[in-house]
Amino acid sequence: MDFVDGAIKIYQPNRHGDTADVGTFSIDATLASPYLKIENTSYLNQNPGGDTYNHKWSIVKLDNKVLEIATDSPLGGVAQIEFIKQ
Repeated sequence: MDFVDGAIKIYQPNRHGDTADVGTFSIDATLASPYLKIENTSYLNQNPGGDTYNHKWSIVKLDNKVLEIATDSPLGGVAQIEFIKQ
């Protein structure tokens, strides 16, 4: 996943080769609860139901190697994704 100047590029490895999706992002950095808002993506992620990444995500963990985000799933429960820098 790359974040550059408000644009996001998401790479998903699969057995037929990596796929990439592009979209936009913004950060709402309140002191109590920072959010990552992703919009305009089209590929399906690997969460149950194959939803897009287009949500307002809570930032659960962020350091030099890991970004972990979570959101309420429209299918019920919580969708959570962890990205690891390679």
